[in-house]
Amino acid sequence: MKIAFAMLAFFTLFFISCKKESNKKHCWQVLDNLGNSLNVVCDKTEAELVDCIKNNTCGIYNNPAPTNCNYYKIEGNKFCWKINNYYFKDLTENQAALYSRCYYNNAPATKADCSFACTDWYHRHKKTYKPNNTVTYSFVIRERFCGDTAATLYQGRQIIIKDDADSLVVIQFSNNGINW
Repeated sequence: MKIAFAMLAFFTLFFISCKKESNKKHCWQVLDNLGNSLNVVCDKTEAELVDCIKNNTCGIYNNPAPTNCNYYKIEGNKFCWKINNYYFKDLTENQAALYSRCYYNNAPATKADCSFACTDWYHRHKKTYKPNNTVTYSFVIRERFCGDTAATLYQGRQIIIKDDADSLVVIQFSNNGINW
């Protein structure tokens, strides 16, 4: 009888605590389908958040079927993380879990040392045809550089790849993708 009563008390407390957690309100970061941050919505349960995304009452999202890849709780300390051999700086645990789950096929997200000093840089190839001085540019690529490589980059840096009698090819670096 005591065992049955103890089990009943345990399950009652367990279900009450689960119900309390699902009714708890948080602040949420809402993302579009590409993972770009849209806005922060506060004082909502997860169910309320999903409803307001669906019916556009907390912003215009045009997302009638949001998934758990379209939002995460904004809470907790920020750390550096390694996910699928990529390094990320200043992510909360919830954000790192979302990145792992939604963009890196559930690769483990592990806290990393922040000394890797990674920085996002934009780069493009500038090709100059010397006989008539015409210039063409490649597509702009955004890439994360870490460690020694990141330490050698700066705004306006150009690295010569080819310089011969008729052409000059350089890689140009920009920290914002606009100013070269």
